[in-house]
Amino acid sequence: MSDWWTTIALPVIAFMRRQNYPAASLDAYALFWRNEILPLLGPCTTPVVYPSWITDDHTPVEFSVVLGSGTRSVLRFSFEPSALPLAGDRSLATLKRTLERLGCALTMESTLDLEWFDICADELLLGESQERVCTDQAPVSETSIGIDLAHRSANIKVYFMPRIRSLISQELPEDMISRTTERLGLHKPWAAILQFLSRFSPADRPNIDIVAIDCVPASRNRLKIYFRTDIASYAQMEYFLTLGGVLATQDIGAGLRNATLIWDTLTSVSENGNALLGKASGFPGALIYYELKHGADVPSSKVYLPVHRYFRDDLVISRAVAHLASKLPDVSSVAKGYPDFIQETFPYRSLSSRTGIHTYVACTVKPGGSDVSVYYNPESFAPERTRKQLRSLL
Repeated sequence: MSDWWTTIALPVIAFMRRQNYPAASLDAYALFWRNEILPLLGPCTTPVVYPSWITDDHTPVEFSVVLGSGTRSVLRFSFEPSALPLAGDRSLATLKRTLERLGCALTMESTLDLEWFDICADELLLGESQERVCTDQAPVSETSIGIDLAHRSANIKVYFMPRIRSLISQELPEDMISRTTERLGLHKPWAAILQFLSRFSPADRPNIDIVAIDCVPASRNRLKIYFRTDIASYAQMEYFLTLGGVLATQDIGAGLRNATLIWDTLTSVSENGNALLGKASGFPGALIYYELKHGADVPSSKVYLPVHRYFRDDLVISRAVAHLASKLPDVSSVAKGYPDFIQETFPYRSLSSRTGIHTYVACTVKPGGSDVSVYYNPESFAPERTRKQLRSLL
């Protein structure tokens, strides 16, 4: 557990300190990580005993920070509870008990509600009696857990991987989600997405990657459907974000302005290599999600641009993030000293050696508002770490 604490928990706590979380919240979250999250991650050893699909180096945790000042800042993380399958337990009953225990451990957590979890598990996951498989086309597990840690409140989420059931049952993911949205009362916003998808040829149609829910009562819950697709231009990105113009009638100006700023920042060419990223003209393998909720006939959207796959190194990305933050309203404080902070938080290697720490830069497009987030891989199994571990054993 000490290795997980060093490689994952300490960076998360460092980000919270930088975002001025109250001392009482910091203490509560640090205790939560030590007592509840780290034991669920399994052994921190190489070779990796349970190769998580969440990150490229199989670290079972990814976290993100919503760029903002004061209480607008939120740290989010998702993790694969690797200790459960390693113990031979993949049952939904155990997963539900784990969610309930996490809800009880979060003293700031609002009422945990698993009604939507039960419905999504029924429609999107393999049945209890069916063989769990691992293929080259599928991750090792069908679910992961997410938690939003705000300054004074927390929220639990669950992510589902419907393509595993689709591989076994030969059901189309769209059909599985159609049944799910019907049961959740979200058929209208899902119909808008299906109509948009019908514009694509089968070869170009975005692929459903992940489905996520919050563990809160239905009146406040959201169904988020993540599509993997290639984005070659800003016009194409806006096309996805607006469902081909359908959402343009909504009050989404702030979101589109942020999306434009992100695209311009990440595709700007730097003459000396010190300012912005340069080189990228598109983002194959980007993620687009559509958020469905009660009371909204059309979804909202979010884009994730995979910067770790297309740029030279994390130092260049950190400078681009600082530049981006300096241009966002009420976020300029994040820009100050950001590259130095990232290097201090991940000291095991030089940021200029390669990419891997920064994974995605993301932007929501919602009526009346928007936020920009940066996603991180703590790189528990980075070669620089594992070489050091091997030397210590010699």
